[in-house]
Amino acid sequence: MRDLWENILHKIWGDQGEGFAFIAYRMSSGYFKQTPFPYPDHMGALLDHLEEANKWADIYFCPHLFTEARRQKDAVKHLNVLWVDKDKGKLQDIQEPKPTFLWETSKGKYQAIWKIKQLEDPKRVERLNQYLTYKTNSDSGGWHLGKFLRLPESLNHKYSPPQEGKLKTKNGPEYVIEDLEPTEDDMKDLIEEYKGSDKTEMPESLPPLEQIFLQYGKDIPPIAWKIIETEPKEGDDWSAQLWRLERLLREAGLPLEATFQLVKNSPWNKYARDNRSDKDLWNDVSKAYRYGAPEEFKDGMNWSNIGDLILYQEKPEWLVDEIWMDKNVGWLAGVGKSYKTVLSLDLALSIASGKPFLGKFPVNKPGSVLMIQEEDPKWRLAHRVRIMADQKGITTMKTEFMPNKLVVEYGGLSIPFYTAVGQGFLFEDQEKIQAVEEAIEDYRPQMVIFDPLFMMTPGYDEYKSGEITRVLNQLKYWRNVYGCSICVVHHFNKDSQQGDYTQRLYGSMALYAWSENSLFVEKQRDSNIAMIQRDIKDALVSEKISVEFLELDDRYEFEVRDDLAKAEGYDKNSNKGKVIRYLMNHTPGSSITHKQIKQALNVADRSLRDIVDELESENVIIKERKGRGGQTVITTTTRLFDEYGERGLDLRW
Repeated sequence: MRDLWENILHKIWGDQGEGFAFIAYRMSSGYFKQTPFPYPDHMGALLDHLEEANKWADIYFCPHLFTEARRQKDAVKHLNVLWVDKDKGKLQDIQEPKPTFLWETSKGKYQAIWKIKQLEDPKRVERLNQYLTYKTNSDSGGWHLGKFLRLPESLNHKYSPPQEGKLKTKNGPEYVIEDLEPTEDDMKDLIEEYKGSDKTEMPESLPPLEQIFLQYGKDIPPIAWKIIETEPKEGDDWSAQLWRLERLLREAGLPLEATFQLVKNSPWNKYARDNRSDKDLWNDVSKAYRYGAPEEFKDGMNWSNIGDLILYQEKPEWLVDEIWMDKNVGWLAGVGKSYKTVLSLDLALSIASGKPFLGKFPVNKPGSVLMIQEEDPKWRLAHRVRIMADQKGITTMKTEFMPNKLVVEYGGLSIPFYTAVGQGFLFEDQEKIQAVEEAIEDYRPQMVIFDPLFMMTPGYDEYKSGEITRVLNQLKYWRNVYGCSICVVHHFNKDSQQGDYTQRLYGSMALYAWSENSLFVEKQRDSNIAMIQRDIKDALVSEKISVEFLELDDRYEFEVRDDLAKAEGYDKNSNKGKVIRYLMNHTPGSSITHKQIKQALNVADRSLRDIVDELESENVIIKERKGRGGQTVITTTTRLFDEYGERGLDLRW
């Protein structure tokens, strides 16, 4: 395949001289990335990129070169190719004149290139390209300069399993431009005619509704069903609802004929209301298909219309149960020496091996992990990996150290955990940024870990959101493009020992606003116990996780302490802790009203009711409703004092 691509691309670009060749890929998630390569000097790297991306994404190339590394019209070099992109219609439409290259991108969809013998001005070529597009009844949005075409015989990942394209013609004739160019009047007439007509004939027979419901009913989104089943009321906008329904059905993947039948029989068929023909309705539906979501992304931006959003199916899922959501960005933060790096390594090895994090939290999506480590030396990292691998039951048959990665093998299999240790990675170093992106692209990690942030951002003022946002945007860009989670190890502000964790991150509040999934770690004073507070925007988790590290030198031994975590959840900074301390300042058997507690502690009514219900479920208080107004009265019990006294909490005011 590589040899075929190299041959075709050289034939297409070869006469255009030196310049920048643009290739691109789009993943199934919709993320689109384009990359310029100096041609012909970097042809090998370009082919490497295409060969790898073809395994998991749709790949594209621009049929002409640019003077600069930007895909804009004013940077287009003189070119010697014309092209069309034909998603529907007859193959015979693009056989005359015979293309130099013709390929099928998937069943019934074609693209073609006509090579011209001499280089021509881009404006002249674009005008003729528009004419050729309309003459062959091809897609009206496919003639512009900068257009991306699918690479012949590459995989089309829109289908499951992916469909492989087929090259139909690869050594067709080359042309003198005058042989293809009509008179200016003929060109103008055809373009105007094409713009003013639908160019799609209404078929003589259409599938019956019963067949459509049977074949496509499961694909019709609920909001489209609601429109179909809702009768118009006075003042409703029939045109807007009809267009919305057409677009929703198009975005759901229904063929034009099925959509036509559904909208024709819907209550919103304004053409039937106005005694207009089915042909008029057919033209209206055809427009929704012709001018739907564009194949190209303008200026590198991925735009989604309302249909895309309504039909978007991806939902938050756990990468590691109750610890980290898939494709989330966030922090693993705490004060110095609070086991942040130990926890990040455990998390990394768990995801890479599929073993539970801290021996307790299952990994749902095992996969490769990249770690950029700029604080600990390589020997310390290697030692920790060895003892953790042993603890996790990963038999380390072989440990190999390479310049930029550590490979651990067991039982003949490889754990996909890769590290760059002490490489001087900085967010202001574009070469290092590029190197990391290339690694992400190559390894396709489930998670990338940066440890620690302050070593990678010298010169940045972390309290100035305008400066640190550039770093945060880069991290989120990688997540968006490659679908990986990003975990950044960071520190708490030393001057902020109390209060909400969200306010203790060192730097601007933009740091917390950026995060979607974070683990805030605090080491208990004079102990080897780490308390982990989870902050996950798409999941309701509140209780802290308490981990007591028993051995970190010769072995990796720890214990997840549920009792400590539960107790920690009721410290003096929590509402529950405040309520418990207030109740324990009364003697056992005392009765206190809900209103008295609320006034004394200034706790929200709903929050107080939840806390009281929880304490009642723990059998440490008695809750009753008394009096004419049904006032809630809480009676303390000896068990309240026994239970929380045994936990050793500081419940004094």
